[in-house]
Amino acid sequence: MCPEEDQFFCDDGTCIPKIWACDGFMDCVSGSDENEEFCAMCPFEFYCTNGRCTDIATVCDGRDHCGDNSDESQICYIGKYDKYPHPVYIHC
Repeated sequence: MCPEEDQFFCDDGTCIPKIWACDGFMDCVSGSDENEEFCAMCPFEFYCTNGRCTDIATVCDGRDHCGDNSDESQICYIGKYDKYPHPVYIHC
């Protein structure tokens, strides 16, 4: 299990931010974050950290569509969220 609730537990035992799951990039060494069956839950949508899905067009629009504000999180501070970018976290 991951120490943070907003993290995705990879099959290989590592943890990544949940918003990286189903983003088109294999971040887990095992590729479990891009598993077809898992990602089918939110096809062509944004996977919220709480497990909900929201329309990709609503990400970073200033309104919380996920219910946990993950569609308006750190990814919005680096520019407009594109459909296929790899989120970048800025640590201060």
